Amino acid sequence: MNVPELIIAVADRNSFGTIDDAKLRRRIATAVAFYSRYNPDVRTYAFETVAQSGSYELPAGCIDVRECAYVTTGTLAPAIATLESDYSFSLYSQRVIETIKKSERARYSKSSFTKEGRQIILLPTPSRNGDAVVLKYTAAHKVEADGEDYPTIPDIDFDLIADLALAELLEVMRLAASVLPNYTEGLTEIKRGHIPASARIAVADLRAKCIAKYTSPTVLI
Repeated sequence: MNVPELIIAVADRNSFGTIDDAKLRRRIATAVAFYSRYNPDVRTYAFETVAQSGSYELPAGCIDVRECAYVTTGTLAPAIATLESDYSFSLYSQRVIETIKKSERARYSKSSFTKEGRQIILLPTPSRNGDAVVLKYTAAHKVEADGEDYPTIPDIDFDLIADLALAELLEVMRLAASVLPNYTEGLTEIKRGHIPASARIAVADLRAKCIAKYTSPTVLI
C-alpha cells in the first residue's frame, strides 16, 4: 500500500487545516498499528530443537502464535521438493507418484505450547536435537525501508487505512481540545466541551469500519 497516496487521501479527508507530511506519516503508522490488531500480518518462522530445552526465543515483532508444529528431522517438505532436481524420471506420472510417496512420509505433529513474554515453551520438552519447529505467528504490518510502502496490506483496504489515519488525527485534536478553557466573545460565552464528545463519536465511526470487517473469533483484539 503506497504511503504517498495515503498521505494525499488523508489530507483530502482532513478539513481542519494543513498538516505536514511528517505528521501524516506518523498518524498513518499509528493507524496501521490499530489495523494490525484486527488483520495482522501472518508469517512463518522455523528453528531447531535442542534436547531437554523447552524454551525458545520468539521472532522479533511476534504478537501471537497461531500454530506450532514439529517436523521430524529429514522430512521437511522443502527437502522433498529438491528431489525433482536430484533425480530424473522417465515419465511425469512416475515423478508425481514418487513425490506423493515421499510427502506422505513427512510427519507433522501439532505441538502444545505456551507463550511467556518473548519465549515460546514447547510441551512436552523436546527430547533430541535438530527437530524442526515451524511457527505460524502474527505481527504488525511494517513499512518498507524507504518508508514508501506497506507491502503486506491489501490494496482493497486503502480506504480503511486512510479513515483510520484520519481517526488518529481527530484523536489528537480531541485530546488537545479537552484542555482548552472556555472563553467569552463580547457577552457570549464560548464553551468547548462539545468538541471532545463530538470528536470521540467521529473517531469511533471511522474505526468501526475496520472492526466490522475483521472482527471474528480468531482475530486478535
